[in-house]
Amino acid sequence: MQRTILKKYAVKTFDDIIGQQYIVSFFKNSLYKNIFYPLYLLAGMRGTGKTTCARLFAAAALCDRLSEFQKNSNDRLPCYHCDSCKAVIAKNHPDIIELDAASHTGVDTIRAIIDNAYVLPVLKEKKFYIIDEVHMLS
Repeated sequence: MQRTILKKYAVKTFDDIIGQQYIVSFFKNSLYKNIFYPLYLLAGMRGTGKTTCARLFAAAALCDRLSEFQKNSNDRLPCYHCDSCKAVIAKNHPDIIELDAASHTGVDTIRAIIDNAYVLPVLKEKKFYIIDEVHMLS
């Protein structure tokens, strides 16, 4: 069975990201030092990998091998073998909420996000909201 080009060359780790060395080193240092900020704002032109970097960072932060990465920064994150990473691959991780704000522009969407923010994370100790095209929200 032939794989599509997108799946064949999809970014799996931070080492696969080309041309964004500053954001990659920032995310790796944040993971290594276990320092997480309440908000990360990624801005840039279309196609520069903003959403991909956000998904990868969320997957790495929720990976079971994060503690091993903090001891030895040469390890690769995410591992894609633990339960959390398998849920990320299946795109049904309960602690990563992804929203396309271009198609959900109403006030009800914001209310749902705020109500959902009060719910504790399910699998890990953190919860990530990836809001793509956030400038479209009202």
